[in-house]
Amino acid sequence: MYAEFLGALIARLKERSFKVYLETNGTLPGQLAPLIDSIDIVAMDFKLPSATHGKGWWQEHEEFLKIASRKKVFVKIVVTGDTKEGDIERAAALMKAVDGKIPFIVQPVHAEGGAGEALTSARLLALLEVASRHALENIRVIPQVHKMLGVR
Repeated sequence: MYAEFLGALIARLKERSFKVYLETNGTLPGQLAPLIDSIDIVAMDFKLPSATHGKGWWQEHEEFLKIASRKKVFVKIVVTGDTKEGDIERAAALMKAVDGKIPFIVQPVHAEGGAGEALTSARLLALLEVASRHALENIRVIPQVHKMLGVR
């Protein structure tokens, strides 16, 4: 949302030899394009409609990943008990089409606060099985450590 500001900030950081790590929801590919050459690592949150109870950002995510894949990039997908297998299927297929080597990090929602239906270990394993059908090279499960530590 603040591409102009980020461009100026990144330029100053690069003058001082800093590396730039961008954490983003991956819905604004047009804003990423002019910045990508100055960014070192991109962390993109994939917004699944069944997990967020919002709209799908499929086209935006695909365009964003095509740009981001020019750099080190990984994708994080927060899953809940409400996450639909079809959403995981579509996300994995989209990632495979862009670059099957991009790390696909599945992050079970931390239960505190009652965010949707509880995610059981059996359900998590079923979602991972769906993702693995697309022969992505790097699928991982990482908990929401920031929430476990009480950091919002």
